[in-house]
Formats: sequence, structure tokens, C-alpha cells
Amino acid sequence: MRSTPPAGVKDFPVADDFELPLDVDLLAVYSHAHYLGRVLDAFAAPRRHEEAAHPHSSMGPELAGGLRYRESVFLPRGTTASLRYSHDNSAHNASNPNSPPRRVVAGTRSVDEMAHLWLQVLPHGGEISAACCPGLRTCIRCDRTGSGR
Repeated sequence: MRSTPPAGVKDFPVADDFELPLDVDLLAVYSHAHYLGRVLDAFAAPRRHEEAAHPHSSMGPELAGGLRYRESVFLPRGTTASLRYSHDNSAHNASNPNSPPRRVVAGTRSVDEMAHLWLQVLPHGGEISAACCPGLRTCIRCDRTGSGR
């Protein structure tokens, strides 16, 4: 989180976007926040499209383990993966660990707050090239089970 929910704010938005540098097969989505997280939406939209290609899902604490797809979902290079979260740091939030509410900081403790979105993906076709992902030091080849070869 780049900033944290001030005390008393009922709807503190957090947003982030990431453009996929290569074609991938999406296997699972894991969205995570702590006690102040109320709405955790994640979605993917291909380049040149206004509407989300895959409907977003609100994931609350009851889905803290994430969502695994029965079949992988193809996401082409240039797809924007997005998160839109809302945190409730008000006295009306029964899950708020602070009474009265206080400003929280980003961190890993349960009284801290976070806005994480992890996508479990495999490169579509099994290969990642250093040309499309310049941050990689070596090329990786994966088989369809996700283990490296």
C-alpha cells in the first residue's frame, strides 16, 4: 500500500494496475487485506477493451485462500491486471481492531493493513524469453504442471 487509511474513514480506496509483458495462462487469484479490507476487487482487461474481460470478484475474509480456476484462463500480452480495494477504518466496522479507530500503517501484523493481489500464472506456450522480460537473468522453461525443466 502506498498510503494507509486514516482514522474514521469509511471508504479508503486503494488501486493498482500491472500490464502483462507476455501471454500467460492464469491459474489462480489470491487477494489479501487485513481487518479493514471491505471490498477486494480484482479484474483483467485486454488492451483496447473498455470492459473487463473477466468479471471481477469481491473477495472478503471468507475467501482468504484465494480462487483457483478449474481451467486456466488465457490472458494475452498487454492485458492489464487491476486491483480496486476499499478499506473501512471507521467505528462502524465491527472488524476494526482499534477502538476508537486510529491511523494504521502498512505491514504484516494483523493490526497493520495491506492490499495484496497475487496472480498465479504460467507463460502461455511454456516459454519466457529474456527479450519480453528484460528483468530476467536467465530464460525459464516450464512444463504445464508448473515445475521447471
